[in-house]
Amino acid sequence: MHSVLDPPWPALRTVALALEPTGIVWRLGGSALQAALGVTDDVGDLDIAVPADTLDLVRDALGRFEPQLVDGPPPDPWCSAWLLRARVDDVEVEVIGGFCVRTPAGPVEVPLDLGGHVDLEEVRAPLADPAVWWWIYRTYRPEAAARLEAVLDDDRRAAVLDRLGPTGDR
Repeated sequence: MHSVLDPPWPALRTVALALEPTGIVWRLGGSALQAALGVTDDVGDLDIAVPADTLDLVRDALGRFEPQLVDGPPPDPWCSAWLLRARVDDVEVEVIGGFCVRTPAGPVEVPLDLGGHVDLEEVRAPLADPAVWWWIYRTYRPEAAARLEAVLDDDRRAAVLDRLGPTGDR
C-alpha cells in the first residue's frame, strides 16, 4: 500500500469518492500508477480502467465533471469498447471501458487485476497490476515499460507474458 498526497492525487481522491458508491470495479493505471509506485513523478493524466458494461454508471458518477464520450474507433494499438474524458480539479481523467490492446495474436482484453492500493486521506484507490501495465507499455512506450520492469521480478513478467501473450513490442 502506498500513500500519496501531491497533485494530481486530490483529483484521484475526488474520482475515487465518486466511483465508490457505484460498486464498479476500477483500477488506476498509466503514469499515475507509475507515480504511485515511485518510478516516475511525471503524471500526465489519470487513466482508469473499468468493465465495458459500466458506461452509464461511470457517466452518472462523474456527471458533475461533464464527462465526454470520445467518438469513433480507438487508434492503434487500442480496441477498447469506449473512452470517457473529464476534467477533475484541472486534471484530465480518462476512463477506459473494456480496456483492450491489439496484439500480433489479436485483441486482448486487459484484465483488471489488483496491484495494491494508494491511500488518499482515508480514501483507498485501487491500483492496476504493474505487471499488466508493463505488458501494455511494451506495445507503445518502451521507456515506461523499462521503469515498471525495475519494480517487477522476472517471474511476474514471464507470468503476464504467458497469460496475455506477446504485445508486438519493439
